Amino acid sequence: MDDVLLLLRKNLRALRLAAGETQALLAWILHVDRKTISSYENGRTTPDLVTLIRIADHYHVTVDDLLRRELEVKQPEVRESGIKESEIEETK
Repeated sequence: MDDVLLLLRKNLRALRLAAGETQALLAWILHVDRKTISSYENGRTTPDLVTLIRIADHYHVTVDDLLRRELEVKQPEVRESGIKESEIEETK
């Protein structure tokens, strides 16, 4: 079980960074708090099933990929989301 959680932490962080996303932006996309994303990436908490599915859908991977294999992602891909950090804060 620890291996699964370690892979989830590593994969989530790698995918987020490869997409050029901040924790705040991913939190906004997933409708959770930024601290929640930090907790996922640091292994303090784990996402529930619905959130796991949202993460997988957002990054175009399967839940199985997130949990069972180390994903190879290119680091970092710079992309403009069109959303400013200040806009994310305003929606909370």
